[in-house]
Amino acid sequence: MDGNSTLVTFRIRVSGNGSLLTVTRDGFTTLDGRFGEATDNAAIELEGWNGGLTTLAAHLGEEPR
Repeated sequence: MDGNSTLVTFRIRVSGNGSLLTVTRDGFTTLDGRFGEATDNAAIELEGWNGGLTTLAAHLGEEPR
């Protein structure tokens, strides 16, 4: 849906003795106005992803970076 979606990209690569996960979310500046300002949406998403990835890291026994 144009104007109503963002793109999440997951990149996993070898890092030392483990793996490094990079999560990128793009498209906030093209969202329809009814979803609020792009910076508000990005801040809400960042908080949610940080919480989820911190929980995942804890389950894996790793410290998030």
